[in-house]
Amino acid sequence: MQCTSLGTWSHPAPKCEAKSCDAIPNQLLNGHVVAPPNLRLGAEVAFVCDKGYRLHGQSSSQCVSEGMRVLWNNKFPVCERE
Repeated sequence: MQCTSLGTWSHPAPKCEAKSCDAIPNQLLNGHVVAPPNLRLGAEVAFVCDKGYRLHGQSSSQCVSEGMRVLWNNKFPVCERE
């Protein structure tokens, strides 16, 4: 970026944006997902099974940074009948 002879910048200034994870499905068969309003880096979602079902997998997942990417640190669980 350079200041031109007209006193303006040659290019617009870049913007910084928070990294976000991909949307997580909001439906969990025989359960539900509790998610924050945004899925930015650091966001955590919780997985809860309906009565009579138990969670197979992790009860939550967090949006984490891995190198230049952001991703969910745990796989999507399933709810199994007790």
